[in-house]
Amino acid sequence: MNPAYLDSYGWVLFKMGKFSEAEEYIKRAIDLMENPDVELYDHLAEIYKAQGREEKARETWQKALGVDPDNVAIREKLDR
Repeated sequence: MNPAYLDSYGWVLFKMGKFSEAEEYIKRAIDLMENPDVELYDHLAEIYKAQGREEKARETWQKALGVDPDNVAIREKLDR
């Protein structure tokens, strides 16, 4: 399965408010990628945040910074 498709479907589920299902698809996309990109971690963090799992969201945004330390958007989310 293509990780980009899983991510896209997961993001659609997120937008529909189906957070648990969205989490499953995004996690599968991350697991399938050798080097997950910032967007995947950001999507997963947004899902955690929507579920009220703030600490898990912050940990996941930190992983995103590990991929791209200069990502301003992720830094702003961590500064909130």
